[in-house]
This record gives sequence, structure tokens and C-alpha cells, in this order.
Amino acid sequence: MTGVFGPRGRVLGGLLLSVLIVVTVLGALEVMLRTTHWLGARVSWSRPDPSIGWRFLGDTDYWYDSRENDHPTVGRTNSWGWNDREWSLRKPPGTVRVAVLGDSYVEALQVERTSNFLTIAENLLNQDGKRRFELMNFGRSGFTQTEEWLVLKNEIVGFEPDLIALFYYAPNDIADVDPRTTTDRLRPFPVTIGADDVLLDMSFVHQTSFRLKTLLSPLKNHSALVSLMAEKVALLQQARPTRGQVTDSQPASRGRGIGGYLSLATDTPDALYRANYAVTKALIAAMIRYSAQRKIALLLVAINTPDYLPRVEERLKGIDSTFRFGFFDEDLAQFAAGSGTQFLGFSTLFRDRYAERGEELHFSRNLPADGGIVGNLGHAGHWNHAGHRYVAELLSAKVQAIAARAGQN
Repeated sequence: MTGVFGPRGRVLGGLLLSVLIVVTVLGALEVMLRTTHWLGARVSWSRPDPSIGWRFLGDTDYWYDSRENDHPTVGRTNSWGWNDREWSLRKPPGTVRVAVLGDSYVEALQVERTSNFLTIAENLLNQDGKRRFELMNFGRSGFTQTEEWLVLKNEIVGFEPDLIALFYYAPNDIADVDPRTTTDRLRPFPVTIGADDVLLDMSFVHQTSFRLKTLLSPLKNHSALVSLMAEKVALLQQARPTRGQVTDSQPASRGRGIGGYLSLATDTPDALYRANYAVTKALIAAMIRYSAQRKIALLLVAINTPDYLPRVEERLKGIDSTFRFGFFDEDLAQFAAGSGTQFLGFSTLFRDRYAERGEELHFSRNLPADGGIVGNLGHAGHWNHAGHRYVAELLSAKVQAIAARAGQN
């Protein structure tokens, strides 16, 4: 008699038992990862996007461990898919709307939303009760002016802003605007920047890796285990230079000295990064023109580079004596003046604050031994709580002045 107790039955029973064991183990591991966040595991709250590479899910809770703050942060995205409270599409009557656009410094996941510079600046602007200000967070990690152009044109203008505060971060923006220097090619790249429009290379959507991410995204959005595995694979891919990519140890035009974006502040700038820098400024100019045509003011904000700290400047000068502190503040200020737009630079102001108070304005936990200073992707860590408070003071004062002048015209 064979039946369920015969050889086939025993094989089938063994397979079913094996499947049950695997499912039980995976289920237990999933529960453990969700509750303990071991290895930084969490259910993903982002998805691939055929326009800007990727974006946040709307109306979704998140858990985020930046490894910079001494604790993870939690929050919830709004229905539009941004790290902010809910917005109405139409601007509320009597409100000055400020769309703040930038990368991870604007996204500000390293601190609680109540402690980020947008919330603090908005409170400072509204404390006198004379006029209502609303600051809107359009920040996403890794943004360059390419993605910012798309977000400005396709999303921000629909919210009827009065002012756009565009935050520029030299380390990321200059490297990631070019496929030869970025660590992430699943993004759009500028091809032609004209007087009225920007032609982009959107071919990343046809890459196998983007299609695979699109297929895996629903699983990542429901499983901490799948999300963790996908993130580890992505980190390994980013750490491995792709064909034709310029790395920190192999500057585009020089074999020694200061390479990458910091070379622009020396007498021997890297040719590729110099060209990339010109592209970012051309994209900003396109955004200025586009905004002006719609009677929207634009404020260009230059995020400070690590050399605001005297010890960092000293180290860089030790590598190349021609290194100039505050290069991007000075150069972008001239660019903004020539483009007829407002400008706010942080490097000199951060240095003054440090000289006055001796106050570190960036997180320093888990940075490499050199503080991430030298190299085209290095930075001094994101703003800590003191940094966010200071940025809020600077931004609110500038926005108040711009609004006051606009009210006089």
C-alpha cells in the first residue's frame, strides 16, 4: 500500500515540512527585524520614480537611523510624498508660501521634524503675527539641480509659492550631475540646457537595475527583510566604481593634491568637476528664468562646505597652499547677482558662529578618521540640532527681508 504513507507521501510531507520551517523562520526574522531594527532594518517608505529616480511613498510612517544622531527618528510623509505635514494644493489666503528645495540637508531626516530648520524658521517668521508664512519641505537625499528642475516644474509651481529657496550643496550636486562622477546612475542627467527648457537623458528607466528595483519595490514596502537585503546590495554596488567613473583616488585630471569638488577652490581645478560645476549653474539659471516667468522669487542658498572649520581649512592648505576658504560662497554670490536673484551663503556665517561660540554645527558620529573632508563625496556630516537652529535663524531673517521688499513693490 503506497497512499500518503508511501514513498511519495513521505517526500511530499518532507517538502511541506521544509516549506513550513522556512516560512516560520522567515516570519520570525521579519518580526524581529521590524521590532528591533537590527542592522538598521526597516520597511522601506520609498519607491522608484521614472522621473526623478526615486521618491517617498505618501502618507507613510517611517523609521530612520542616520548613524549620526544618537537615536533614530520617526515620522510620517504627507500625501504628496514629502517629509512634511500635510499641505493644501491651493495657497491659503494671506499666506506667504516658501518652497524649500534641496537634498538631504533639506530632507532633514537626521532630526525630528519639530527640530529641523524649516519648522524652527517657520515659527520664527510667524511669531510676530503680522503675516502668515508657510515653509514647504521639498527635500530628498541625493537631489541635484537636474531632479530639482523636474520637481520645480512638475510639482512646486502647482502649490502657488511666492518664493523658492534652492539649497545648493557642492559635494553632491557637482559630482552627481554627471554619470562619470556620480555613484548612482539611476537618475536623469542633463543633455542640453536651453533658454526655455532643459533636455534630459532619461534612459535610466530602461536599465535592468531600475526595472528590478521597480519589481522589488512592493516587497520592500511590506518587508523589512527584503528592504534590508536590497539596501545592502545597493551599498555594495555604489561602493564599486562603474566603468568610466572617476573616483576620489583617481581625479579626472591630476594624480595628486586636492581632487573632486574641493579642487575648484584651488589654482588647479579638476577639469571634469569644473565642467560639472558649470552645468549645475546653468541648471540654476534655468530655474531662475522659469520661476521669474511665473512671478516667483528665487533665493539661492549655498550650504557650507567643511572648510568653515579653521582646522579643516588648515589641513586643506597643507595639501594645496592655493586652497581658498569660502570659494563657493563668493562664486555663487557673484553668479546670483549676475542672474538677478537673492543669495545666502553659509560658510562664512558658520565660521563666524564657530569663532564666536566654538560650537560644532554638524553631527560627527560615525564619520571616517578624516571627518569625510577630502574627496568629491566627503562632507562634515549633516547639521546637528544647533546647526538646524542657526540655519533657521539665517533663513528666516533672509525670507523676512525678501517678503518685506516684495510688499513694498
